[in-house]
Amino acid sequence: MFFLCDGIQFKAGRGGAFPLSVPIRQKKMRALSKVLWLLAFLAATFCWMVLFEHGFSLKAFSEGVRVEFRELLTRVTGGKHSPPAAPEPPAEETPPPGA
Repeated sequence: MFFLCDGIQFKAGRGGAFPLSVPIRQKKMRALSKVLWLLAFLAATFCWMVLFEHGFSLKAFSEGVRVEFRELLTRVTGGKHSPPAAPEPPAEETPPPGA
């Protein structure tokens, strides 16, 4: 367990919320911040796209997320694209016998 404590330093005085800090260079933190903002932007864009294409109800949103995420994965992984299942045509009603 002590191998995790190599870069940890104690800070005295009025520090942040954490009494221990791990020294991370400012450029790395800036890059991490930019990556996290990019991921947040992509997630928000995905959610808005699903909301506008599939509707603003919770049921439509959850079904839309499944559909769009499956579509996104097939495009990214290069898998076969399966077209959505077409609804079955309604069965013809036959009159009851003797009518």
